[in-house]
Amino acid sequence: MQRVLDIDLDFFVDGAAHWRPYDADRLDGADFLPWSESAALEFLRKRCLLTTRSPGAVVDCHGEMFVQWRKAIECGILRVPFSVTHLDAHADLGLGDSGYVHLLFDLMHRPVADRHHPQTGSSGIDDGNWLSFAVACQWIGDLTYVFNTDQPDPDDILSLVMADFDPRSRYIEIPAIAGTDAIGLSMSAHPERFVVRRDPKVPFVAVPHERFMATQPFDFICLTRSPAFTPAESDELFQEIRDLFIDEIAISGL
Repeated sequence: MQRVLDIDLDFFVDGAAHWRPYDADRLDGADFLPWSESAALEFLRKRCLLTTRSPGAVVDCHGEMFVQWRKAIECGILRVPFSVTHLDAHADLGLGDSGYVHLLFDLMHRPVADRHHPQTGSSGIDDGNWLSFAVACQWIGDLTYVFNTDQPDPDDILSLVMADFDPRSRYIEIPAIAGTDAIGLSMSAHPERFVVRRDPKVPFVAVPHERFMATQPFDFICLTRSPAFTPAESDELFQEIRDLFIDEIAISGL
């Protein structure tokens, strides 16, 4: 199974900003202090085993990575399912948006081959839920979420996409939900009664950065700037990671 390292620049910022519009101004570097370049590169080299440039993709906003993966799959650079290690201040499984309605009530009722072009915007795939849509496409064989704080935000995992609707589960298990009663589903004490069927379970683990250590090198490296969730001072690190570790030529023309 190929191994994908997915890096969001906000991983290398102390703390995590939440509930911000994706077109918001940059964060204040005094409130969200960026890691030093030396500390960030040491983490990538020692904990992620990056030594040289690998095929990969670079985007500004994280939801754009879904399209990059789809194109890389279509041309055979990525073979599904692949293992994903997600370095981020957010899980990106969906929370605080209405994209789960499209995902659970519509997309999950389609054959897997027909899920690769979900609707976009506030009622579909976006920067905060795109990984759930990638799981729904059955691209991801297992997902490791490496977060940049001591404890993950307890409200960061969307329970509706987890096995047994438990945000602490070790598996993602996305259901197809009957009907169109999204409000009833979100308010229900027994959401399982809405389930028509579920996709296969995908192993999931959330680990703080201090305890993370890659066991094998990565085959494909992804990098996102996330301007609404990073200070401008982080841009030098963004460019350094891009130059040192990512060969974008490998997917040019997609």
